[in-house]
Amino acid sequence: VPNARTLFTGKELGVNSGTVLFTAASYRLNLGGGISSLEPKLCYRQVKGYDGIVDAGVQLGFLNDVVTVMGLYQSSKNFTGGAGVQIAKVVTIQAMYTTQTGGLKTYSDGTYELGVRCRL
Repeated sequence: VPNARTLFTGKELGVNSGTVLFTAASYRLNLGGGISSLEPKLCYRQVKGYDGIVDAGVQLGFLNDVVTVMGLYQSSKNFTGGAGVQIAKVVTIQAMYTTQTGGLKTYSDGTYELGVRCRL
């Protein structure tokens, strides 16, 4: 339950007045051959005082999911694309780029993210 304290106390201490709802779903299809998996993704998020945002995309896994490629479109008129590589089934390194939200492109031209995941 996002921002439960504000929901029960009525005190808004966050910058964006709090997330009201976040829900996501995906389903992984294991395939054979060069493309080892296909995972459609769908997400809906609502922040108090703003319109809801729908995200829809897909992630493809190659070479037994050693390499992944992902694309996601947000209803706020931006796009996220990324790629990842798994090293020795322990460490995964991912890089993503998100274009700026529609209407704000004159102020910023997007963001880059770098993620590292370690399986213990």
